[in-house]
Amino acid sequence: MKNPITQNGYNDLFREFDRITRLRLEIAAEIEVARGYGDISENAEYEFAKTRQAQNEAKIARLQEFMSNAEVITSIGLVKDGRVVFGVSVKLLNSETEQEVTYKIVGETESDIKNGMLSYRSPLAREIIGQYPGADIELETPRGVNYYEILDVLYD
Repeated sequence: MKNPITQNGYNDLFREFDRITRLRLEIAAEIEVARGYGDISENAEYEFAKTRQAQNEAKIARLQEFMSNAEVITSIGLVKDGRVVFGVSVKLLNSETEQEVTYKIVGETESDIKNGMLSYRSPLAREIIGQYPGADIELETPRGVNYYEILDVLYD
């Protein structure tokens, strides 16, 4: 299955991948220094560096896997018919609090609700994708039911 992601999200992942692959050299140097401290069976610095290396390699593998299945979705090919789709920003009105919020529908790794980035897999996104401005949304949450109205769909 493909992992949808925006171009900005993919660029961020690529920069992170580049950073952690370069970190390999730094960790290898730490391991060599720690080996110089003597018996590695009782060497805390060596154990720490090896653990750090294993964690970094696992992160590299996860990113490689995710990126190899990534599908960059841009607004260029979107049918701009007013519907909520992946990659657009959506202005919502919380019908109970009268608070307006704007969220951009993004990939899983880009999700950051505090900065208005809503994963396409989130319950709210699943409810609003495919809807048009003016649609009323009913979202069940652990705290009860929330009601929203889609005010606008913004294509970047």
